[in-house]
Amino acid sequence: HLEQSEQRRLMGQVNAELERELKRSAEELEVTRRRQRTHRLGAQALLDFSQKMESRFDRADLQRHALIHLGTLLHVSGLCLFETQSSDSAWLTPARWHWISEERVRGLRLPVASEFMRILASEGRPLRLGEFDHVPGTAWECGLMAAAGFTVIAPLVVHRRMVGLIMLADRNDGRPFEAADLELLSLFAASTAQMMETTRARERER
Repeated sequence: HLEQSEQRRLMGQVNAELERELKRSAEELEVTRRRQRTHRLGAQALLDFSQKMESRFDRADLQRHALIHLGTLLHVSGLCLFETQSSDSAWLTPARWHWISEERVRGLRLPVASEFMRILASEGRPLRLGEFDHVPGTAWECGLMAAAGFTVIAPLVVHRRMVGLIMLADRNDGRPFEAADLELLSLFAASTAQMMETTRARERER
């Protein structure tokens, strides 16, 4: 009886481990499917967005379409574009925002010449705000962004020069941003930065 009991115990352990492995495999498969779905929809949205940005569109149109497309694609609860102003190129300030109140971004200013911006420009890709934890010289900017409810920062870089930032709040469904989301955001930010630079050049020629 003791031997049979031990066999049942061992079989129970084996079955439990198999069930855990099956559950992990199912979760990994779902993550892969979601990533593929995000990339497929994102690639189409990026193509549609680029095609809509005709030469007659001005910078305000571009900014509005870019934020709406991106926010809808990633299902975020809010996002904001930061740019330098012609009157003061030393600071990045909110230029346009969607699905957040003006009170959340009013008065926000980020110094261009800072360690925070240097890291963003050097990385050239979207970063979670949490990645700056314990990074010397970035606490002030991180505190401002966290207080405003932003969790992800996407630099807009053209020829290694940062021309703006897109700040994203949490997703509507509460799900954290995954690697696939950040990859898609990186593609979108690069395309937007290039189109913004083209629009600026066109406006200067007029």
